[in-house]
Amino acid sequence: MVPLSPGGYFGSKGNSRTVEVDNPKIFAKNFWTKLSAGGQISEPKKGVFIAKFQGNSLVVYPPESSVKGSPVVEIKFTQSHGNVHPDHKIHFIQKSKGGK
Repeated sequence: MVPLSPGGYFGSKGNSRTVEVDNPKIFAKNFWTKLSAGGQISEPKKGVFIAKFQGNSLVVYPPESSVKGSPVVEIKFTQSHGNVHPDHKIHFIQKSKGGK
């Protein structure tokens, strides 16, 4: 899983958050599946999935973004959910050779 920073963010700091993994598409989809559990799932645009929860909190999963085509998981919570920051995007990118 992706570790949570002390500030409540998933991934490394940047304009948005990034997580380097071996297979971004599979990892992001599995991450979204875990975060979306218990939500009402919809696909308002082909290939973009939204899980809506009670209180209008959302977890959004577009499998490609404008950042090098990386998949994204966007968290938009309206209520506190543990230590997770209520509003941030996580871009999943290919781990560079040599890795971190």
